[in-house]
Amino acid sequence: MVVGIGMIIGHEITHGFDDTGCEFDKDGNRIPWWSDQTIEKFNDHKQCFIEQYSNFTLSQIHMNINGNQTQGEDIADNGGIKAAFYAYQNWAKTNVNMDKKLPGLTKYSPEQLFFINFAQTWCIKMTDSYALHQIFNSVHSPVQFRVIGPTSNFDEFDRVFGCKPGQGNSRNTGLVNGSFNTDRRWIVTENRLFIRSTFSLNDTSVKVNIQYNCSVSDYCDLEFLREILSSNWSTIQVQPIREKLVSRLYNPNNTDPIECLSNNNNSCLQNESLCLVKYYYWENDKDVVVFGACQNINNSPIVQWSQLYEPYGIGKSLTESGLYYCNTPTCGYNTSAIETFQMLSSEYILPVNLSVINATTSPSPTRTFPSTITSTSTLTESALTTTSNDAPCLLVHFFNTLIISFLITKYFWIF
Repeated sequence: MVVGIGMIIGHEITHGFDDTGCEFDKDGNRIPWWSDQTIEKFNDHKQCFIEQYSNFTLSQIHMNINGNQTQGEDIADNGGIKAAFYAYQNWAKTNVNMDKKLPGLTKYSPEQLFFINFAQTWCIKMTDSYALHQIFNSVHSPVQFRVIGPTSNFDEFDRVFGCKPGQGNSRNTGLVNGSFNTDRRWIVTENRLFIRSTFSLNDTSVKVNIQYNCSVSDYCDLEFLREILSSNWSTIQVQPIREKLVSRLYNPNNTDPIECLSNNNNSCLQNESLCLVKYYYWENDKDVVVFGACQNINNSPIVQWSQLYEPYGIGKSLTESGLYYCNTPTCGYNTSAIETFQMLSSEYILPVNLSVINATTSPSPTRTFPSTITSTSTLTESALTTTSNDAPCLLVHFFNTLIISFLITKYFWIF
């Protein structure tokens, strides 16, 4: 009952932000409040729902749904289940009776029971004539698709039931999973976009963290959704790039010494340590700096690649940085670090719209270094700890920060 009411409330709230709700202001007056750009973006996303639901077949009468006819209610159904689930999660955090289960249902988790209850609220039996009426006249999809549609689009459903990307009805490719955190605030005066990608060298996972500091506090999350992430993420050539990194930097069977940047140019101990290399590039100064040190082998072999875009101030435009733990014989050379991160800079292009923050960039310069270890810099253990890239600002202004964590799983391969 609670799930059903929550879904209905979320459904009706979502109507306030569809192609009907856009015609009325917050006071209920018929005053359109969307820009032309907003309408265009909404229609692009609306078409996805139309195409998805138009491919649903009501097997009872062997007819497909009219996605154009039902799109308004389909969108509200998708928004409703998400609003209800997130509200349920917040409620569950403070409910002391969460572990109590009914007899016969002990094998299901509370979150699984949420979705089971959601589906049961739509259980009905239709006659053929009523099914035909649904197809030809109703603005709502037949009830089974009011369950299949929203759950197949909701990555939390996949997580709760342990579904792999693309398994069963899941439309989740495994490319992007995550959530917004609009409660976190930073002291910033301009838009800033920070992207950190972590490539594993001993499995196929790639993790991407995006942080966007927005100077327009009342518009941040919508701006981020519409404009920064408006492109098609499925075009990212992830695995070929990860495989290139593996071939350059990691060999699980390597027994040769690892030459690593250090004060005394000593090699890292065989089978006991990895070489940690850190790289920094400032577009303003066209400067490249490389550091390195041997690290305990307990660290996982990874490549971490970070890009910070700032349109104004001292650090305006692009700052790139990266690190990797490696074990191939020459992976600690300056040339290896420069070539590796320049490859990432030129080939690993994420589909983000930099015009949102007025950032312009140019390719990293090609620099020639001798193929020997020339740096005399070492990093202490404290210096090797990854810290926040948010520098303090002189003026105190509070703006929303959006954080999304994306997980590109081993199930996602691009050919």
